[in-house]
Amino acid sequence: MDVLNYIFNEYNPNFNNQIPEIFRSVAAKPQIRFCLAKKDPLGLATNGILRVKTMVEDIGCRTMGNQKMIMAANLGGSQIWDPKRYLNVFIGARENCPRAEAIFPWNASLSTDGIIIDPRLVGVRLSSHPFHLGYTLVHELGHYFGLLHLSVNSQPDDCSQDDGIADTPPQSKNYFGCPIHPSISCGQPSMFMNFMSLVQDDCMHLFTVDQVQKMNENIVLYRSELGECLPVLADSAKWVVSYSGNHFGQWIVGTTDESPWSAEVCLIDIEGKIRICNQYNQATRTAFPKKPLQLSPGIYFIQFKSDMKHQTYKIVYY
Repeated sequence: MDVLNYIFNEYNPNFNNQIPEIFRSVAAKPQIRFCLAKKDPLGLATNGILRVKTMVEDIGCRTMGNQKMIMAANLGGSQIWDPKRYLNVFIGARENCPRAEAIFPWNASLSTDGIIIDPRLVGVRLSSHPFHLGYTLVHELGHYFGLLHLSVNSQPDDCSQDDGIADTPPQSKNYFGCPIHPSISCGQPSMFMNFMSLVQDDCMHLFTVDQVQKMNENIVLYRSELGECLPVLADSAKWVVSYSGNHFGQWIVGTTDESPWSAEVCLIDIEGKIRICNQYNQATRTAFPKKPLQLSPGIYFIQFKSDMKHQTYKIVYY
């Protein structure tokens, strides 16, 4: 979630010097936010994550007829949630097929929609280099919102076809690895550093203005019923921390405007070890941790984490 919300909503490619200057002017921020579901299709509270044991080997690659087996409980997978209301991301072994795939919005059905991805490519995983930054899911979300690869040609020298996006230059081939700019295709430099290329993660850097427009058009056309991520903390508000007068090893936490908030709050020591985490829902001013801790003097960090915001405070504890 951190990777997706950073790339789609926070990251500004216009200041990224790794994007060649000729392409930086058309780089754009999608301004799409993602969050875990708070209610399941029956209206019951959920954290949006289901873990299902399966006996089907390589289930992320398997189909039966037109049905993706990982998307059906009766085939050894997990039952798809109403794809008109939820973005379904299925994480399961994909050994004998490409490591990830997405259903284009025009091909979606009530029984087969969403994204399937190998667990090794989810989030930041240094052991998965060169696909270690979580950008495979960014790429697949581009497909989910209707974007094609920059090259859609079956012949390596064919420049007659295009991805249908005006501000991405035509390419006669897909790029892999981490090419050097300029790499020429169809008589001009290629935008191989686009998120819809097939290069490694640390060489992916931008969506374009017209790609962002196309994604938003497809959301309206095909995926307009998807649930919204509602902020749990107003943009103008910040969490604040003060010492508790009654107990050592405990602090008072709240927001600058006294508004209700929901977040996970963690205490982390100077070595990066999480000492305790508490979940708060619709809290105002409250104590953290919920029970005082026996702590040694030193430097600690109090970290607030919600679907929409992260905030960290450095604490010197005497």
